[in-house]
This record gives sequence, structure tokens and C-alpha cells, in this order.
Amino acid sequence: MKKTVKACVCFGIMALLFGCATNQQKFRSSYLQNENRIPPGIDSLLAIKADSLSSHYFVDFSQKMQSGYYVDQSKKYFQISDSLWRLCHLIHDTTRENVESDSLNIKQLYRKCRLILEPNSRDNNQCEQPFPEFSDVRSSIEELLKQAKEDAKKARYIDPYSLNARINYIEILNLLGKVSDEDDCFKQAAEELNKFLKFEKSQHKIYALLAECHYSLKKWEDAYSNFKKAQAVLEQTAIFKTGSQQPATLDTALLVYYLEQQGDTRAKMYDDSSALNLLNQALQLTESLQKRRQIQNYIDWINWDDGNIRAVERRDYCYKLLRENRFKKASKEFKKLLKILQTRRTRNQINWKIATINFEVLNNKNDGIKRLFDVVKDIPPENRADSTSMVYLTDYGAMCYQLGLDYLQRKEYKIAYAYFKQASKIDWEKRAESYFQLAQLSQSDSEETIKNCHNVLAYEADLSKTTLKKTYQLLVNAYKRNGNFELARNYHVKLSQMRL
Repeated sequence: MKKTVKACVCFGIMALLFGCATNQQKFRSSYLQNENRIPPGIDSLLAIKADSLSSHYFVDFSQKMQSGYYVDQSKKYFQISDSLWRLCHLIHDTTRENVESDSLNIKQLYRKCRLILEPNSRDNNQCEQPFPEFSDVRSSIEELLKQAKEDAKKARYIDPYSLNARINYIEILNLLGKVSDEDDCFKQAAEELNKFLKFEKSQHKIYALLAECHYSLKKWEDAYSNFKKAQAVLEQTAIFKTGSQQPATLDTALLVYYLEQQGDTRAKMYDDSSALNLLNQALQLTESLQKRRQIQNYIDWINWDDGNIRAVERRDYCYKLLRENRFKKASKEFKKLLKILQTRRTRNQINWKIATINFEVLNNKNDGIKRLFDVVKDIPPENRADSTSMVYLTDYGAMCYQLGLDYLQRKEYKIAYAYFKQASKIDWEKRAESYFQLAQLSQSDSEETIKNCHNVLAYEADLSKTTLKKTYQLLVNAYKRNGNFELARNYHVKLSQMRL
């Protein structure tokens, strides 16, 4: 029995070996039959091995050309989409000087986009068409990018070894994620980039694209790390773009971008000192005035409450509520913000904002004026002339004046007088009006009336004709009661001349 089993096993092994040998011989024989596949002077076994390995390195030239066609097509769609998307965001930047040309470019690119998507549609002149809505532009960009994505996928499938096709596909995914606001695009792009980095570590752009994907996914640490790697690769590979005897020259614009993005991600992680250090480096390197303003604005944003980034984020949220006319909610959120502020300047600014909301919108005038009065008292004498302090003082004067009118209408003359008196102590645009109201309320005291009227006339150039007439009349009456008929006559003449 054992001999029979052994005989069967031996027979099976021999059959297997014979089959393998036969198959190998058949494969070699079939390969050798195609003489075109064996270059002259090359050993047939080496030719077989080279043919097998080359399929892992590159594709035929015809396939490469076909892949290149789809890459070019998808790049064309990508470039139109990318330019249009950037312009749609830049047009809202009021600091830009060429907004009008941006608007024209948007119309032209949108028209080009629609002609690609609807090749049989009528080609109207862009000047005759209205400016497109952002939602329509966004929808068209997304549609065009999806076409670009399909072409890029074809290019990758035909030539999976093309670095150009890979990067193109990833860039499209990245922009499509931004336009469609879908995380899956960024995740897919990040996955492709991580695969790419296993065999290609010399291109800073790859690290930058990966960083942008992580940024869009709000993975701040990963975004920062890859922007930092992008900068390092940019600096370390610069020498290869120049001659061996020449000093390495960096692409300054890219270096500024990588530094700026590192600073941004550190700010997202609430690391204000690192963020400011990186942004200041970027600021020193950039030559573009537009970019300098942009970076400086970000630095100022971080420094609003001495590096307290959480506070400035909450401030921005409060202002968003104001833009949405949610005033009651905004007032409550501003009061919460006060509790985490670090500087006297920002506390005064937020108290001023709460005061104006309560006074002007929520009809809580007593709280509004009391809060702003505390702000005004807190202004150091040496700062009372600066622009911010002048805003506080003007608003406080306006509140006092308005309350004076309110109490005057209610016949509560003592309180009205007090508010007009307080308003007259402030150097603001309607100070003369405050003196005029005091002059009217103090007519029983001719000396006080004369004093207040002359304070009014100190701002004569700013007075309305009606107020000036009434002031002259008050002076005529006050001087007559004092027995100073000559001065009374002088102002009577002025009053008469105005009536002519």
C-alpha cells in the first residue's frame, strides 16, 4: 500500500515538472517565433526578461501619445476652471485695483466654459450677456471639472507611469473638492499623493498638493508638516536648476506661498507666535504690494487682541451675526467675548459696539450710553485725538444729544439740559447744536444765553441757515434784556439781512 502511494506521488511531481517545462518551452518558442520582438544581437532569454520587466516601466509610444492627448484636454478644462474659480473669489477683494477687468475676464471665461459644455449653443457676444450669478458659475465649473476628471482618468489608465498624468488628475480632484465642497475628493487626492510620494520625493509641488488636501480636510498638523516639507524640497532642489558654478536661485513667489501657508496652519492651531514668525518671514520676502497687504492684514488679524486668536474668531462670528441682522444674539455674544479679551483697547472696542447696538437697535438706551460713557472715561488724554477715540467720542456725543431731545420732547427739561450740557463737552460734529439747545433752555438767564449763543457761532460755518437765524434772534433778545441795545441792534441787522 505504501509503495503504491509513493509511486503516485512521484508520478504527480514528475507530471507537474514536465508540464512546467513544456509550458516554459512553449512560451519561449512562441516568443521566439515573433522575430520582431527580439532586437538583433540580443540573447533571446534576455529579450524575454526585458520585455517582461519593461511592462512595469513604460507603455508603447502610441499609448503615450494617446494618454498625452487626454492630459492636454483635461488640462485645458482645468485651467479654465481654475482661472474662473480664482477670479470669482478675487472680485470680492475691495483692495484690488483691477476689479473691472476681473469682471470682464469672468464673463469671457464663463462664456468659454458654457461653449465647451454646450457646443451646439448659440455663441452670443459676452458684452450682450448679463454678469453671471455665482451659483451658475460654480455649477459650470463643477461640470467642466468632472469632464476634466474623466479625461484625466483615461490618461492615467492608458499610461499609468506618466507623472504628468498623475499630477494632473490629483490637481483636478483637489480643485473639484473646493468647488463642490466634498471631502471625498480631497481624501481621494490625498490617497493618490501618498502613493506618489513612495517613489517620487523630489517635487515640492507634490508635498504642497498633499498639504492643500489636508488643509481642506482641516487636518492642520498634517497640512503644516507637508507645507514645511514642500519648502524644504524647494530649497534643497534649487541647485539642480542652475549650473554647478552658479548660486542656487529660489522661486521667491513659491517660497512666500509655502511660508504664508505654514503661518496660516499654525494660526489654525492657535500657535500665534509661530504663525506671526512665519508670516513676517513671508512679508519680508514678497515684492508684490497686493500680497504684502494681504499678509499684513492677516498679521493684524492675529494681533487684534495681542495674539488671542480664539477671541478674534469669536469677534468675527459676532460681526457675522450683525450682517445677518441678528442684533439681540450679537449683543449677547459680544458680552461673552468681553470675558476672554486680554487688552484694554479691544475691551473698549467691543463695549462701544455693544453700546451702539443697544442704543440704536435694541432700544436699550440707558445701557448703551452708560457703557459708552465708561469707554470714553477710559480713553487716555494723549489718545483722545486718534481716529478710534474720535469715533467713540462722536458716538457718545450723539447719544447724549439724542437723549436730550427725547427728554425735551417729554418736557423733562432738567434731564434734557444735563444731556445737552454733556454733549457740548465733547468735540464732535454737532457740538454747535448742543450749545444751541442749551441757549434755548437757558433763556431765563440772559448771560448764560449769550455765552451759549457765542459758542454756537464759533461753528458758524457748520450751521444751517435756520439755526443761525434762531441764534441771532436769541442774542437780540438776550442783549435787549441786559440793556445792551447797541449789540442787540447789531444782531438785529444781521438777522434782517438774512431775511432779505
